[in-house]
Amino acid sequence: MAIENSAGVLEKGSQDLAISPRLSEMEIAAALLPWLGLSFPGFCCLDPVSEPGGDPPPKLVVHITVDQLRGDVPVRMRHRFPPGGFRRLFDGLHYANAHFRHATTYTAAGHATLFTGADPRQHGLVGNNWRDRRTGERVYCVEDPNYVWVGTSTRKEHAGTSPANLLVNTYGDELVLSNGGRSRVFSVSIKDRGAILPAGRRGKAFWYDSQTGRFVSSTYYFESLPSWAEEWNQAGKAEAYRDQAWELSRPRASYLWGEQDDREAERPFRHMGKTFPHPLAGKEPQDLFAALPFSPMGDALTLDFARELVRRERLGSSDATDLLAISLSATDYIGHAWGPNSLEAEDQLLRLDRQLAALFDFLDREIGLSRILIVLSADHGVDASPEFRNQSAGRTDLAGRHQPQQFLDVGNQALRKHFSLQAEENLVVAFWNPGLYFDETRIRALKLNLKEAEDVVAKAVASLPGIEVALSHHRLLAGEEQTNPEVGMMARSFHARRSGNVLLIQTPFWYLYHRPQRYAAMHGSPYRYDTHVPIFLLGPGIASRTVYRRVGPESLAATLAGYLALPWPSAADSTLLKEVFPAGNQSWLPDR
Repeated sequence: MAIENSAGVLEKGSQDLAISPRLSEMEIAAALLPWLGLSFPGFCCLDPVSEPGGDPPPKLVVHITVDQLRGDVPVRMRHRFPPGGFRRLFDGLHYANAHFRHATTYTAAGHATLFTGADPRQHGLVGNNWRDRRTGERVYCVEDPNYVWVGTSTRKEHAGTSPANLLVNTYGDELVLSNGGRSRVFSVSIKDRGAILPAGRRGKAFWYDSQTGRFVSSTYYFESLPSWAEEWNQAGKAEAYRDQAWELSRPRASYLWGEQDDREAERPFRHMGKTFPHPLAGKEPQDLFAALPFSPMGDALTLDFARELVRRERLGSSDATDLLAISLSATDYIGHAWGPNSLEAEDQLLRLDRQLAALFDFLDREIGLSRILIVLSADHGVDASPEFRNQSAGRTDLAGRHQPQQFLDVGNQALRKHFSLQAEENLVVAFWNPGLYFDETRIRALKLNLKEAEDVVAKAVASLPGIEVALSHHRLLAGEEQTNPEVGMMARSFHARRSGNVLLIQTPFWYLYHRPQRYAAMHGSPYRYDTHVPIFLLGPGIASRTVYRRVGPESLAATLAGYLALPWPSAADSTLLKEVFPAGNQSWLPDR
C-alpha cells in the first residue's frame, strides 16, 4: 500500500521526477528504501529518529514568513514589544545579518528560496511574473490552467494555480517522502503564491480570495474544500469587519511617526485614505474583502484560519512531524501602500507582535511549545519611498521612479537606428521586473542577430538615469557578466527560459516596477535594504544566542532538513546554519 500511495503522489505532481535532475542515486535510494522496509547508511529511516542532542524530533514545525519584514526592524522595535511575541523569538536563536544572495527580491523568489534552499536560477521563480518566450503571454508565478480554484465562484484571469512552475522540491516534500506520507504539510497565506510555494508538491495550500473574503484552494490539492474550511468560511469571519475601521492600537503620542500621518508619497488602497482611522468597507460590498489585506486584519484572518487548521487537522498529534507554513502578508501590503517609514507600518508591526504572541500561546495550549520548532523569516526587505528618500536627504535627485515605457521606447529607438528598421517596428515589447522581453518571432522573421539586438538595447537603456547596469541574456547565459557583486546576484536570479532578453539593476533608492505609480514603496533590488531579512529559530535543542556573521536565508531549507534528519531538497546548495545543531553532535549530518 505504501508503494501504491507514493506512486499516486508522484503521478499527481506530474513534474516531480523531472524537477529533480540533481538527485544522486544515493538520495533516490534514501527516498525509496524505507518503503521497502530497508535502511540506508547516512539517511533517515522510516521511523522517527532522535535529534543529535538526544531529544525526540518536534511534533510540529511552524515556519512563518512575514512578507516584507526587513531584518533590522525586529531589532529596532525590540524594546517596544511586550513579552510573548518577537521577544519570545529573541529567546531562541537569532541570525541578525541574513541576506539573500539573489537580486530579484520579490515574493515568489523569496518564498521559493526559503523552502527549497535554491536560487531563482535553480527553482525558476525569476519574479512574480515573466513572459513566456514561446507564446508571448504573461506567466504568473503559480498559475496553472489545469487546476481551477475551489471554495469560491471567482474566475479571474490567471486564477488556475498549482506549484507546477516551481522546478525543484522543498524540505516539506522531503519530510512527506521520508515516512511514506505520515508527515503532513499545510500552508496558509493571504497570497496564493505565499501559500503554494511553501506547500511544495506534496503539501496542501489555502489562500485568501479578495473578492469573497473566503480562504480557498485549487483542484491540485482538493476536489472541494475540507468540511472544516467550508465551515470557517460560512462563519463570515471577513464580513465581521464590515462595520469596523483600522484604528491605532496605542495612544498616538507613543508612536515614532505619530505626527506624520499624511505624506505626499502615500498611495493608500482605494477608499482607505491616508490618515487614521482607515475605513475597511467601501461603496461596493466586495471593497471590504479587497481592503482587509491592506490592514492588520489580513494577518488576523490568516492566523485565525491557521489555528482552525491546527485544531481540525490535529497537527502535531501523531508520531510523525508535521509542517505548517504561514505566510503573513499584511506587512507587505501596508508597506507598499503607505511606505515602511509610516505610522501605518509602525502600527502593523506592533499588532503583528501581539498576533504572534497569541499564536504562540495557542500552540502552547494545543501541543506544547517544547514539542514545536518555530521558524520565522521573510521573503525580502523593502526600501523607503523615493520621495521619502529625497525629502530626508534634502535633495531631489537621490531617488526616483522609473517609467518602464521609457525602457521600451529607448530600446526600440536604438534597434531601429542600429538595424535601419521601419519607424513602426517595435521589437522590445514587454517589461516584467527585472527584464525587458523581445518579440523574438519578429526578430527571426527580420533575420536579425538576437545577441546583437540584446547588446544594443542593453547599452541604450544603461545610459538612462537610475539604471546601474543592463545585462544581456546571452552574456549572462555564457557567464560573462560577473563584474561586481550585484551582477553576480543577478546571475543567481537568471533562468535561461524565463528571464528577459535584457535584465536591469537600478541605482540604489530607485523604484523599479511595471506600474510606476502603483505603490509608495517597492523592493526587488540586490541592495541591503531588500536582501536583509531576519531568521529566528525556537525549539527543542536550539540554544539561545544572536549570531552576527553574514548568513543566507537559502541555508534554512538544508538546515531544517538536517535538523529533521531528512535528505536535503534536490537543489539546496548552501552552508548549514551550524548553531542549530548542538556542538560536537554534527557528525551524523550528510556530507554535502
